[in-house]
Amino acid sequence: FCGKSVCDLSDSSLSRIRGKDISFIFQDFALIEEETVLENIKTPLYFDKKVRFSKMNLLAETAAKKMGIEDLLHKKVCYL
Repeated sequence: FCGKSVCDLSDSSLSRIRGKDISFIFQDFALIEEETVLENIKTPLYFDKKVRFSKMNLLAETAAKKMGIEDLLHKKVCYL
């Protein structure tokens, strides 16, 4: 990975690489239909240890605004 072998890395080192440097692309949107758009945007933030819980709403709202979907934040995905 990035010119270095990952064969001998510890599980925690591999987890760090997966969490920081690798993303997942799903064939569908992989949204949680029972949750709101806001909660779906926040979900990946729960796995980032650098993001404080108190900042998650602001980060999610900022991302929604950049995508032009801020009016959908409080709607459940199953109703979109």
